[in-house]
Amino acid sequence: MGNEGITVHSGNSTILRHGEAMCRAQQLPKQVHLVLDAPYGFALHRLAGIPCPVVVVTGVSSPSYLITLWELRPNSLIARPAAPHDVLYACESVAKGNRFYEGPPLVVPVLLRTGEVWQPEIGTALPESELSAVAHHLNNLGAASLPMA
Repeated sequence: MGNEGITVHSGNSTILRHGEAMCRAQQLPKQVHLVLDAPYGFALHRLAGIPCPVVVVTGVSSPSYLITLWELRPNSLIARPAAPHDVLYACESVAKGNRFYEGPPLVVPVLLRTGEVWQPEIGTALPESELSAVAHHLNNLGAASLPMA
């Protein structure tokens, strides 16, 4: 492998130290940034200033929050309970150029002009091109997102 490592970012100093300890010996083909979303919302506020490739790990399950995070273009977003080996695997994967989402399906109810409700399900392996197609379709419809309960 290479001689690059993982730079850990978190708004919680205890979680930051644990992340750094977990990643200390990891060697990757290129530098990767790991954002541990603590406190919740940290990733939303800091992600734009962190260079790619970047892996975000969050405990938030709100579809609106996760969609907003994904739109900030991290290379990987993990929104499920993740063991250390899962996080390290994600870092290795993005260092090799992969981009992926792991978490609950992103279901956003949308009220169309006709009053119908459309609920696209974006699964854990939906290609980026399909995500863009869904967003483009919604924009063309002039649809408005409903607040999530």
